[in-house]
Amino acid sequence: MRGAGEDAQVAHLLTDLLNLQLMRMMFEQLGFDFEIAKNGRQAIEMIQNKSYDVVLMDVQMPVLNGIDATREIRKDPQNKDLFIIGLSANVFEEDEKKAKEAGMDDYLTKPIRLAVLAEKLDFYYRKVIDRKS
Repeated sequence: MRGAGEDAQVAHLLTDLLNLQLMRMMFEQLGFDFEIAKNGRQAIEMIQNKSYDVVLMDVQMPVLNGIDATREIRKDPQNKDLFIIGLSANVFEEDEKKAKEAGMDDYLTKPIRLAVLAEKLDFYYRKVIDRKS
């Protein structure tokens, strides 16, 4: 998968240090580059200033949570093709529904397994490639 990830721009918007270290290891194993936002407001600023293909958005972020950040991001028509995957410890269907109603394309619950993350990133990366073809 390393070759597949070389051109993908992934923003990982997660604040918990332990989860951050685990996700960093996962991304390195999968061959994807990524950038980190410390909170929802910073996530919005990053997306306004740089083009990303996929965003992993932690639902529970400080300053501005991932749900509200996603709503803000989706207001900009330039972000209509941006894939946003929500990350949360909340496992209830209602939480996933709320995330998707806010504009998230997908939703993963923590702890995130490498195989699941790889499958999702591969799925969305293929969509990115199809759009660019």
